Amino acid sequence: MNINKIVSTGIAALFVVCTAHGATNYQELSKELEIMNSVLNTALKQDTRDQAIKFRSMQTSYLANQGVVFTLSTTGKATRVFFENGFPAPPEPIPVIDLSGSGVFSHDMEIELQETIHEALDSVKHHFSGSHDRLQDLRSESRDLAWEVREYERRKRDLNFALRNAEVSRAKELKEDLKELEKELVELSKKKADIQAYSAKIESEQKALIEKKQAESEQAKKSFLASFEEGVADTLCRFGGGLRAIPNNENVSFVLRGFNRNHASQDKIYVFKVEDVKKCVQEKIKVSKLLANAIVYDF
Repeated sequence: MNINKIVSTGIAALFVVCTAHGATNYQELSKELEIMNSVLNTALKQDTRDQAIKFRSMQTSYLANQGVVFTLSTTGKATRVFFENGFPAPPEPIPVIDLSGSGVFSHDMEIELQETIHEALDSVKHHFSGSHDRLQDLRSESRDLAWEVREYERRKRDLNFALRNAEVSRAKELKEDLKELEKELVELSKKKADIQAYSAKIESEQKALIEKKQAESEQAKKSFLASFEEGVADTLCRFGGGLRAIPNNENVSFVLRGFNRNHASQDKIYVFKVEDVKKCVQEKIKVSKLLANAIVYDF
């Protein structure tokens, strides 16, 4: 028989055998993973049922020569509470409004009442919706204050101009008018102080609320991860023996999809060696060792 024909026939036969063998392995693996999926679903739902963040669903896939990947989704507002409730960093303090002037006969009052006030208030209103009514009052007060300051500034300029050109008899009357204007400016200064105190109070309250929500969010994540890690490792040690079709040099991986929602690396990934899983099943290593050996990273 022609040697080339013999070799070709042998290769073809080997390919058929390998293909059939591979298909059988994948079929077995599919059954094993279906069972493991069910076991993990039950275990994780029980372990996280009292958590602010809860296990929701899981998808399973197998990557040839790499291992099995369980992709999990969670539900719960704790990981997003900081943004969902609209609490970013506090706005800059409302600018100081200087109403003191440089003297009764000064040409101009040194007033720093730029549009930043309204921009800051708009920012506060947008970010801290829970304080809507208070901020509406604050904005109205600041708007009235700005109008009054401009009006008093105009009147003071007019009086100073008239005083410079007035006769002695008229000058006395103008000085009295300026004194009255200064009294009104004192009242205006008090209003300014009240508004700034009110603004500081709101900022302080919102800062405290931000910190509280951040702490709650971080605690919820830590609590969930502790339950998740313990539940996964314990389940692998108890039922990982059912993953017979996965070679020892491959891995069992878990992907917490979108767990770190507020970070660039949103997924949290755990990679366990199948060899370690089987050692834990055989009680050659403890659950804690299985966890310690796992590769954990964010991506």
